[in-house]
Amino acid sequence: YLIISLCVTHLTTAQTNHDNLTFSHQHQVLFENNSFSLNENEGSKLTKCIDSLSKMNIKYIYLEGHTNSIGNTSSNQLLSEKRVESVKEYFKANKDAKITTNAYGETKPMYSNKTDKGLAANRQVVVKFGNRVRMLTIDGTVKDSIKALKGVKVYVKNKTTNDSLITDKNGRFKYSASEGTALTFSTNEKNYFNPSI
Repeated sequence: YLIISLCVTHLTTAQTNHDNLTFSHQHQVLFENNSFSLNENEGSKLTKCIDSLSKMNIKYIYLEGHTNSIGNTSSNQLLSEKRVESVKEYFKANKDAKITTNAYGETKPMYSNKTDKGLAANRQVVVKFGNRVRMLTIDGTVKDSIKALKGVKVYVKNKTTNDSLITDKNGRFKYSASEGTALTFSTNEKNYFNPSI
């Protein structure tokens, strides 16, 4: 739920709920040249990663396979697919998590392929861990007694962040936050109080 207490007469808000898949942790698994087998070091890192995963109650795992630009495009595509599958095997024991995969071959390099270091770093599978977070979107309007005000800067604060946004031509703004977040909205516009949501 969202904690709401409005103390301004010229700001109106509405809320809508939706789920958002949020990835909170990321890990890189590196491979030898032209290989999809995990070496002992990477396997050990992945095992530790999986151990911490069970403690975090992760429900979604996303695997993204990559290669460097050495070799031909179709071979690199197949190699990235095999790399993803070899990493996916490590997670099969975790029945609670939904695993999604993508293999990009050489098409989305993470680093430059012009250096040996970049070539080595691009031989990887990126592992992302996440959960669905219940989100609320706040739709608000800033207006005076006659009309909505466009281009007004609205400041948003909570315990961890300070943010700002600008109202559109209809004086409207939108802001999304995870469910249960206490937010304060304010503006420096004349004759306005500070609303808290």
